[in-house]
Amino acid sequence: MDAFIEKSLSILDVQLEHINKCFDRLTDELIFYRPRVDLNSVANLCIHITENEYHHIVNAIGGTPYVRNRSSEFTLTNGLSIRELREKMSTTREESRRVLQGLSSADLSREVQIIFSEESNIPPTTTSVLDCIYKTVEHYSYHTGQIILLTKITQNGTDRLFKLGH
Repeated sequence: MDAFIEKSLSILDVQLEHINKCFDRLTDELIFYRPRVDLNSVANLCIHITENEYHHIVNAIGGTPYVRNRSSEFTLTNGLSIRELREKMSTTREESRRVLQGLSSADLSREVQIIFSEESNIPPTTTSVLDCIYKTVEHYSYHTGQIILLTKITQNGTDRLFKLGH
């Protein structure tokens, strides 16, 4: 497997491990906590990064049909459990892994099209497979940091989530 693809999967897996550690500290109610009405909850962010990963890797790179309604990722305020989110995120990761492990180094320069639903008003874009993977990893990592911060905000005490004192 190409080193870039291997490293990208590794980073995505580490970020998912971080999110799972957050889930270990949260309840089904706390995953929907919003510090302010205009901010996202852990659940919304998890849905968002999972849909983004599926859209960009499984759909755009892998060719699996899919229509994404991005705005709906931020409107859910209850109804999902941590168990359901874990399963959705894990299933998506395995589908992404299957797609990415099937790529060669030559595939990284291939162009793919990112298409959103008509309701989103986001125009289709064309990008290379390499850029698509890079942006997906960057996006996932960015929102993982937000999930970690939201988890810390909901916690009492000084227990650390990670070994390095974070």
